[in-house]
Amino acid sequence: MGRRRSYIGVLARQVEETQDQQPAPATPLPPGFPGASALLAAGYATLESLRGLSEADLIAIKGIGPKLAKQILQALESE
Repeated sequence: MGRRRSYIGVLARQVEETQDQQPAPATPLPPGFPGASALLAAGYATLESLRGLSEADLIAIKGIGPKLAKQILQALESE
């Protein structure tokens, strides 16, 4: 029984810590963002969701080729 109580206590602390953390604000794709329609169709609706994607990742999205992928990466750098 003692182990169960301590396990429940650990879980309760984790829940409290998680509730105290604020989610990072999401920045929607700005108007005129390169490839916005293809990105939105693929589920990328925020700038944060695009961070960390490589050129190859972007090219794998339907409707985005090498030239547009480079434009997207440049636009991300300037944001």
